[in-house]
Amino acid sequence: SELEGSRQLFVETLASNANTIAQSIGGVTQETGMLAASVSGLVSSHIIDREALGDMAARALEMKRDNVVGHALAFEPNSLDGHDASFASHKYSDSTGRFVPYFFFKPDGSTGVDKLVMTADAGTASWYDQPLHDNKAVVTAPYLYPINGESVLMTTISVPVRRAGKAIGVVTTDLRLTSLNSAVVSLKPLGNGMVGLIGTGNIWVANSNAALVGKPVDAETTAFIANKDKNGRFVTGPDGTPWLEDARFISIPDTDAKWVVIGMVPRATLVQKASVTRNRMLVGAILSFALTMACIWFQAQSLSKP
Repeated sequence: SELEGSRQLFVETLASNANTIAQSIGGVTQETGMLAASVSGLVSSHIIDREALGDMAARALEMKRDNVVGHALAFEPNSLDGHDASFASHKYSDSTGRFVPYFFFKPDGSTGVDKLVMTADAGTASWYDQPLHDNKAVVTAPYLYPINGESVLMTTISVPVRRAGKAIGVVTTDLRLTSLNSAVVSLKPLGNGMVGLIGTGNIWVANSNAALVGKPVDAETTAFIANKDKNGRFVTGPDGTPWLEDARFISIPDTDAKWVVIGMVPRATLVQKASVTRNRMLVGAILSFALTMACIWFQAQSLSKP
């Protein structure tokens, strides 16, 4: 049908948006994986230099893109070199000597370092315990975190550090999602549509309603995503008229994380686009017919000449 053509155009636009977002998040995931691979190579050697290890992570942070907030490099107790007790209160180790530095950008742009508190109460479950236990990279659910007095939406990408295939620690990248949110909500498919982004744990990363960002997705939308019809669904839009809603999943490389791009466009826009397409096709058909007749006339004239 005519409407199906404009609907397909909307879906293709949404899929293109999803691919662009996947590349953005996937790029940071791959960079974190490369750092974890480098660390894994160093800790597999017989001689481990904690100073050099920490300095390498600090330098890696300095080369990162603007939205990166910090890196963590955390190991299991005594798993790095078996000599934690000899490094108690080392600049990259906690009071027990456990190697747990966190590198971050200070307000002036210089690199600072803290020592992580590695307890369940400190929230290690999602970014440390899970990737260590599963021996697989994770992208955490988005969360709000205070940075320089401002509550900022972030996610943590955590990749295991391995020795002989066994996870003995993790490298993480904390990623600020503010710019991604702004970029997503600025998208206007078919001219006046809207786009949102849902992260791990069904948390809004981007939404035209700023009050929803960082909050869980409502049950109805969650059910729609879980049982999504390939043709989407019509819902009541912000202006009270029918809007087509559809969604596309984003696979983040080397993880099981599934983010979702969800878009809406007024039904009236689909009808309008269908009408424009129909009129263009009609004009095209008329021009094609006229051209065909002109060619026939030209050939007839050519054949009639002596």
